[in-house]
Amino acid sequence: MGWPNLKISETTRRRLAKVAAGLNVVGIFMCLIVLITGAYISAAIQSKKHLIEDFDPNSLPIFLIVIAFVGTFTSACGIKICWSNHKPKNRADLNLFLFIYVIGVTVLFVCVFVSAIICFVAIGLLEKGFSNGISLSMKKYKDSQSKKAEIDQLQIEYRCCGDKAYTDWFKVTWIHRNFLSSTKKKNIDGTGDSFLNDDVPFSCCNPVKDRPCVHHHVHDNDMHFNYDFKTKLTLFKIGCTTALMNYYGNKVLSNIGCVIVVVSIVELAILLISRILQTSIATAIKADDIEGTSNGYLFPFDFGKDPGDDSTGLKTQEYTDKEPLLQAEVINKNDPSDSFFDDSSFDNQYDDDPNQPLIVGQDKVNHPMQPPTIGQSHTEGLYMNIDPSQPPFEGEYEKYQQQALPNTNEEPLYDSVDEIPIMDSFGVLPPPPPPLGNDLPSMDSFGVPPYPPPPPPPPPPPPPPF
Repeated sequence: MGWPNLKISETTRRRLAKVAAGLNVVGIFMCLIVLITGAYISAAIQSKKHLIEDFDPNSLPIFLIVIAFVGTFTSACGIKICWSNHKPKNRADLNLFLFIYVIGVTVLFVCVFVSAIICFVAIGLLEKGFSNGISLSMKKYKDSQSKKAEIDQLQIEYRCCGDKAYTDWFKVTWIHRNFLSSTKKKNIDGTGDSFLNDDVPFSCCNPVKDRPCVHHHVHDNDMHFNYDFKTKLTLFKIGCTTALMNYYGNKVLSNIGCVIVVVSIVELAILLISRILQTSIATAIKADDIEGTSNGYLFPFDFGKDPGDDSTGLKTQEYTDKEPLLQAEVINKNDPSDSFFDDSSFDNQYDDDPNQPLIVGQDKVNHPMQPPTIGQSHTEGLYMNIDPSQPPFEGEYEKYQQQALPNTNEEPLYDSVDEIPIMDSFGVLPPPPPPLGNDLPSMDSFGVPPYPPPPPPPPPPPPPPF
């Protein structure tokens, strides 16, 4: 018996089959949504692929697209299988396919649920990839024309500056030495080919500010008129990694992850209904009653129950029939407190020979057809030789039933062999012999004695008067 143990009638089975088929139709649309989301992630991240380091942006979209195709095929097969199982005549042939379909839906549910988890985990990985990629592009800003164009376009489009903040440019040599004055070139030569200053590229300027953009000597208030970088900063304050994650992380991946969670819930509902339907049909087929009420379950074992308990915790009849009818009690002969042990009747026996059996005739087993010997007590020899070290087995109750003590003071029942009655194979005395001679009653033609005798015939009617 499985868990949970549900009683499924024929009407409920047909409804489950139709509901499962309908949910598979919904599952096809859900798989198409997964396909679209996978393609959208691939297209959205592809434009910023050159800004990502130590992260493969194509792994998640490919995984989602594969799941979408497999899920669409599985749901299409599920529509056919589940809808056909609402007819009893098709169940015997389709039960194996229904079981295979349940396995496929289980694998599909696990994959969809794992993909939802990957979407949320990928948010942190993508953020780290953007941070590493933007930092590397900033270092190549002065030497690579393509990197310079990418960074400038990124900062203008997403209204950001630097990796985490605009101060990241203060730590990077982003101006080529060909565009530095002779004084600044001397500083480069003296510091090991690096010129660091509180300058940022012009693409970091915020166009909504009223005053002209201050992107050189940003933190030097004395270099600019009526300027305080703490209150009148003319640059974008947010970093480009944060700006990108506000879109790709908080909007794209988070929303797609929530959608895939909904898809996994639909697949879970399909799995549960299909599993209960499949086990109910299999139980009905096993009981040779395809349209009768049967048990449906999810797991083929019970939680917290003995192997034969039903849903109420009681032993089932099938399991009870396998248990022994009676459990024999084995007497501990070494325990004086045992109520069946009385060593007073064995004192005389053990004085002469302590090696003799505890009970007279204990080493003998008398069959009911074998009469007792002459001079033997009617209780002697009627006890089985038991072994307390062995547990009782089914069908051997007589061998292990409680032993009574013999009465050694009883007199023999018979004085000669002729007085011992002969019993049949069942241990029953034969009926007494029929009477002989004149004692035999007269019998009719059928061998049955006429008892009671038949009544005399009625007298003839008197003649009529003349």
